[in-house]
Order: sequence, then structure tokens, then C-alpha cells
Amino acid sequence: MNKKIVAITVIITFSAMLLTGCWDRKELNQLGIAMAIGLDKGDDGRIQLTSQIVRPAAMEKKGGGKEPPYELVISSGDSIFEAIRHTVKEFDRRSFFSHIKVIVVGEDYAREGLGDTIDFITRSHELRKTTWLIVASDCKASDVLGVKHGLEKVQANYMEGILKSQKIESSSAVSKVIDFIKTMPGEGSNPVTGVFSLIDVKSVPAEGTEPEQRKGLSLTGSALFKKDKLVGFLDNKETLGLNILTGKCKKTSMNVQALSNKADSQVTIELIKIKCSVKPSINDKGNISFDVAIKAEGNMTEVKQDLDVTNLQLFEQINNNFSNYIKLLTSKTIKDIQENMKTDVFGFGRALEIKYPKTWSKIKSKWDDEIFPNVSYTVEVATCLNRTGLTLKPLNAKKLGK
Repeated sequence: MNKKIVAITVIITFSAMLLTGCWDRKELNQLGIAMAIGLDKGDDGRIQLTSQIVRPAAMEKKGGGKEPPYELVISSGDSIFEAIRHTVKEFDRRSFFSHIKVIVVGEDYAREGLGDTIDFITRSHELRKTTWLIVASDCKASDVLGVKHGLEKVQANYMEGILKSQKIESSSAVSKVIDFIKTMPGEGSNPVTGVFSLIDVKSVPAEGTEPEQRKGLSLTGSALFKKDKLVGFLDNKETLGLNILTGKCKKTSMNVQALSNKADSQVTIELIKIKCSVKPSINDKGNISFDVAIKAEGNMTEVKQDLDVTNLQLFEQINNNFSNYIKLLTSKTIKDIQENMKTDVFGFGRALEIKYPKTWSKIKSKWDDEIFPNVSYTVEVATCLNRTGLTLKPLNAKKLGK
């Protein structure tokens, strides 16, 4: 009898699942699926929200004909939530944000602070904390979302592709919402993320036509924050120095001068491994300093001026110049941020907290503004060049110094 009851229960449950399997089909057909959003400060001081909503046909493999793959819907409000609600005034579907891949914020918007934005994202049941969060430089976030370039149909996928490619080129520092949540309190480390800028690109013309001039996106450098407020930007080179110091540099290339008396005697080195350690110390007078130790390995991938890199003396000189390049780059990055940004994005404060917790508890409230800009530091670099590539000696190798 019990077996019969169990069997009937299973059949009823399974049947109910089949009957309700498409309960949300109608709802999905009534939603506008947003793939990216932009946040700007409007001319009236209110929040301007740009939602990049894909057309259903664009999601299909067969494509959607000549119809644009997405629609940009712009709305405003005194809060992000209000701006989202106002999208229904401009668009025929309710916006759905669970598929958002990138959030772009305008420079003016970011300078006023992202605290409320991060708070909204963490409370939202649709927005994900693993979404990319990027700053637009010299343009609005809405301008970035309006750029159509690359091979992807949907522009959000184009942006995501650029952001993911940063793993093989460490000249930018991209972050997700979760990274901001961890560093935004400013307790010994502050947020950093990537920057999108507009660039001019030319399309390849068809026969008998002129090349089309249009806009593309470039991921350039990084945006530095003090707690939740944007305070400045770093260029590509300085961002590489920052990534080395924070342990986020994976792979990149460097052009190192081989001969001190010849500026064009350059060797391209592929950085394949790099580690950085930071050790704080406090002397008897209470002065704080940091010892930065960097170890790096690299491969020579390109040699100019037909230099004979099999020459041991030249090889050692290149390795020394490799070390000096990293030392000068990282030292300059620390100095520039201390003097111009006054925000600890290196995590020096956290290293100090771990070793000297009592001291940190007394000074943490004035760390970024008063103490960090004046702490002394040393940078020591040890490098190792592993190989010179498949070609050991150039066909027209020149003698050292010639």
C-alpha cells in the first residue's frame, strides 16, 4: 500500500513539473534584457542611466537581419532605482538586469562617489557582484555604450572581450564590483579599475568605396579611487608599475635598452613570471618605511640593431638594464601616486596592519591623507633572463658597443 502511495505521489509531482515547465515564457517575452548599463551625472544633476537592451533576434544564431542588435534606452532619476523605473516611459518592456556584463560610470559621476551605486548593486536581486565596473574617461558612459566595433553583434560582448584580454597585457587594471566592495572602505587599500576611452578607427573599404571613419574603444591605463571617490588616472606604463607592485601583473612585454650609449639598441623582453613582497618597518623615532622586493623572469623575444646576445658581457648588461627598468618604473609609480593622488592603492597599509596592528589602529584614520604620502620606501629588483629565443646569434651581429 505504501509503495502504491509513493508511486502515485511521484507521478503527480512529475506531471506538475511538466505542466509548469514554461510558466515564465510569457514573462520573458515581455522583458527587455539589458547587457550593459552606463551611469552619468546629467546636466540637471540627476543620475542618467543608459541601458543597453538587446533585441531578441540578435540572440539567435541566424541573426536579426538589418535590424540593430541592441537599443540604448536613456532615463533619469534622483536614484538608480528611480531611473530604472523611468525606463518604462521610453521603452515598451520592463528592463531585466540579471545578464549585465559591464557597468560603465562616467568620470564626473565617479568623482562624486560610487558608494550609493555599490550599495544599490549589493541590495539588488538582479545585478551581480561579478559584473565588470569600468570608468569612462574624456567621454560619458553613454558614449561608451554607443560604440559599435569589433566582431561581436552585441556591444556588451565587445567590451567584455576587451576586458578579458587584459590578462595577457598588464597595462590596465580592471576590476569587478566585488573588488570595490573589498577595498572601498579604504582600510589600508583603495579601489582601482580600468578606463575606457574613445578612439578613431577606420573600416576596411569595399572596392570602389572610401574607408568609413568611426569610433572604437581602447582600454587605457587605470582609474584610482580614494575610498569611493575617483581621484585620478594612470597611463599604461604607470599602470604596469602598479600591477607589478600589487601582484596583479601576469604577463607583459618590456622594451629594454641594451647599450647605454645607443638609444635604439632595444631588446624586447617577455615577462613570464614576477613576484613582489612588501615589508614594513618602524624605527626608534616612529618613522614608517617599506622595503619592496621584486623578482622577475623574462625571455628575449626581439633584438634590434643585430646585437650579439650570445656575448656574455652584453647578456649580463641587458639583464642589469632589465632590473633597472622595473626598479625605475615601480619607484616612479609609487612617488607619483604619493604626491599627486594621495591614495594607498598598493596595500601598504594592510601590510602595516598585519605586522604592527596596534600602530595601525592609531593611524588608520589619517593614513591616506597624511601618512602614506610621506612614508619612505626602497625598491630592490632581481631579474633572470632565461633564453634568447630560437635564434642565438643574429645573421649580421655587431660587436659589443659598435
